[in-house]
Amino acid sequence: MDLGTTTLVFDTFLTPLAAADLRTASQILTGRNPGFVANSHWHFDHSLGNAMFGAASIYGTETTRELLAQRGSAIVTALADPTWVDGTSALQIRHDEERRPLYRHELGGELAARIQLRDARDRVRIRTPDAIFETRHTFPGPRSAMIVEGAGHSESDTVLFVTDDEVLFTGDLVSVGVHPTVGLSDLARWRETLDKVARIRPRILVPGHGPVSDVGACDGLREYLDRLEEVARGGGPPEIPSEYADWLGPGRFARSVETLRAAHPA
Repeated sequence: MDLGTTTLVFDTFLTPLAAADLRTASQILTGRNPGFVANSHWHFDHSLGNAMFGAASIYGTETTRELLAQRGSAIVTALADPTWVDGTSALQIRHDEERRPLYRHELGGELAARIQLRDARDRVRIRTPDAIFETRHTFPGPRSAMIVEGAGHSESDTVLFVTDDEVLFTGDLVSVGVHPTVGLSDLARWRETLDKVARIRPRILVPGHGPVSDVGACDGLREYLDRLEEVARGGGPPEIPSEYADWLGPGRFARSVETLRAAHPA
């Protein structure tokens, strides 16, 4: 994003290759190296590319910094373990044997990411945020942009609001047409944050996963979380409700149900 005097990048992808491509794209679009990076949360698909952004200041919350430092050391250790690398072959077999198109697509994405990490494991470096903000931070420049802390999807989530253009980047607090990851999520806080996001009423909403949308995506995800909890409480097979049958990442639904049932056993 061109702030007028500097360039801001929101999230840095999972692999060194993807992060380098993002950095190059920002240079081409704005004519300068990124000066600022903001992490929406610590999850690796949004932050593992931080190290590819050179002298840019990395903005994030203290919680994001701490969790990326803790979990990052574990992934670096895992990448150096030959058994992790060998796991790529097992994933390839699962992909090749899968006949359901959406599940095969999901496994294909996981496989591609794993192969890129395997091939670049000597270049994976953990870089945590070095510009820590609390609650909110406004970036300097002729074009107004502000990051605001929330929570729910992860332990600490950050959104970016481009005030003049009324564009909101939500990170994984919102996904569109893609099953969200529900691991250590706090669904009550997630709904509260979605309500706050909706009150901003952006003209354009850019989700963490899925196509660009509008503020209605907040209602759509809130309804999804409600249905997810209904299935988890039901005790039966974790079948995807029909209204979400065409969403990408279907394997996450059953995993989310299992997570919720483990956290709240009957």
